[in-house]
Amino acid sequence: MVDRPHRMFGLEPSVWALPRFLALYGVLFLAFGVSSPFLSAFLAAKGMSSEAIGLALAAGTAVRILAGPAGGHAADLLRAPRAVFAVCAGCAVFIACLYIPAGGTLPLVLVSIMLAAVLAPLVPLADALALASARADHFAYGWVRGAGSAAFILGTLVSGPTSTVWRKKRKFISTLVF
Repeated sequence: MVDRPHRMFGLEPSVWALPRFLALYGVLFLAFGVSSPFLSAFLAAKGMSSEAIGLALAAGTAVRILAGPAGGHAADLLRAPRAVFAVCAGCAVFIACLYIPAGGTLPLVLVSIMLAAVLAPLVPLADALALASARADHFAYGWVRGAGSAAFILGTLVSGPTSTVWRKKRKFISTLVF
């Protein structure tokens, strides 16, 4: 059984490295771009005040200052940056789903803090993996990071207007129901 696609097609690993990192950065930064315009509106829809939303976002930022380097340190200690990346990404999906049942300021702030803690190491770990691969597989890292930036912009451009429509629709439905 073939354990890697490049062996199956008789290609060198470097042929697959750049497309894999382009896909990783595209998905990662597209998700960040899509979620950015929605988070404040979502938290407001869950009943949080503007002050509480600011607290949740600020607390998440403060946690990222410690969690990003901690994730990198764990990856270095374990000599397993891919595994730490995968665990953080998997935990992020699970924790993001906790926003749905959470209600009230404290639970929503706690979810924001936990999510920030597991998201913080993702980009630095992806950068470390991409830079090492760029050297070994002879591709320009700038294309990878540029693809991530383009994906973020695309996600924001698409979801920003959608967020506005969603807020207006919710307000209209609330007016009809109440």
